[in-house]
Amino acid sequence: MQRLLELAVRSLFGGAALVVVMVVLAAVSACGGNDSSKSAAPSHVVGIGDSYMTAQNSKGQSFMDVLAASIDKTSGHAVDLNILADNQNTTARVLESLRTDESFGAAIAKADMIVLSVGGNDADPFGIYPKGTCAPSQPLPDCLSAYAPKFASNYEAILSKIAALRDGKPTAIRVLSADNPFVGLSEAPRKTFGVDFFAQVAAAETESMCAVAKKHDAQCVDFLHIFSGKDGTSDPEKYLAYDHGHPGDLGIKIIAAELIRPGFPELG
Repeated sequence: MQRLLELAVRSLFGGAALVVVMVVLAAVSACGGNDSSKSAAPSHVVGIGDSYMTAQNSKGQSFMDVLAASIDKTSGHAVDLNILADNQNTTARVLESLRTDESFGAAIAKADMIVLSVGGNDADPFGIYPKGTCAPSQPLPDCLSAYAPKFASNYEAILSKIAALRDGKPTAIRVLSADNPFVGLSEAPRKTFGVDFFAQVAAAETESMCAVAKKHDAQCVDFLHIFSGKDGTSDPEKYLAYDHGHPGDLGIKIIAAELIRPGFPELG
């Protein structure tokens, strides 16, 4: 493109004008104006969630810490990281905080990147449900309705409230999928629990939250099918910490990488 512009200017206006154009092009290039590979990066990052959000690797870092460090390194500016997480959080509790907690809302209003990871506490996986609930043959929407009836509507309300608090400002929103730690978990009520029950729960939750994310122009980060394979029934042990319930060193590395992999096109 630059070569074509040079030829056009030389043909129309001669060498003197070409010198001026070349100086301008050099200045624009030096400022990065013609480098389409560069994009904006967030300055204020907020993580909303439960214990998954604060799980740490062997260096004491959560995936949000690793994400922030990566943005620091690649963008050249420091990231203000704010974690709004509680081990007992549910989608209902997060929604209530968004509606009633002024400091919570203020953090969201300021954030140009928001990572949401919540829902694992919305129902008791060891609870008693009607026969056939979340069996492999049950449609995923029916599974979710029986297991966690308010899950989808709460996600819709959460992302709607976030949009209202951001008030049209560019925002990179990332929604993390559910996971299936019950394959290979020794404390599971039965050996096949993670396959014949919870695989459907995790798939139903992931399908639901990703659909809501897409509706709100957010990106869904599906690590369920990285950790647990294409059908969600592989043992995720190598990605998890000693408790087989939260991400360990490799899991934290993978989640942080998936969060940053698509870049931040929403921010320009």
